[in-house]
Amino acid sequence: MLLLAEQPRHGYEILTEISDRSDGRWQPSPGSIYPVLKRLARDGLVQPEHENGKRIFALTDEGRAVVAAEKDGWGQPWQQDDDPAGEASMELFAEGKQLGAAVWQVSQGNDPAQIEATKVILAEARKKIYGVLAS
Repeated sequence: MLLLAEQPRHGYEILTEISDRSDGRWQPSPGSIYPVLKRLARDGLVQPEHENGKRIFALTDEGRAVVAAEKDGWGQPWQQDDDPAGEASMELFAEGKQLGAAVWQVSQGNDPAQIEATKVILAEARKKIYGVLAS
């Protein structure tokens, strides 16, 4: 809602603006942005409008009132401290995304042997990760 308080935007514009403002550290997916916009519209906080074939979202009067009341408490969520733990977490998440992409590629091959071998690897990795958490 903070970005919409600046100006009406379409979903892709919100995605790219968050990524730009966070220097690429936060790259939300369409699957995380569009359901939120839909909920905000359902709650009467944003109003979708069609402009040049795109659905543009703008704050309603009620949405502007919420932003005015809550803005100070929200801060700027796209800004992150440069602490080492945060950077390490982002690197871990990036590795997880790469792992997910590799699993997806195996699934697309429809090779039963590759799929079964990958399931075994993933199960072992999951057990090892829980072992790390338990130590």
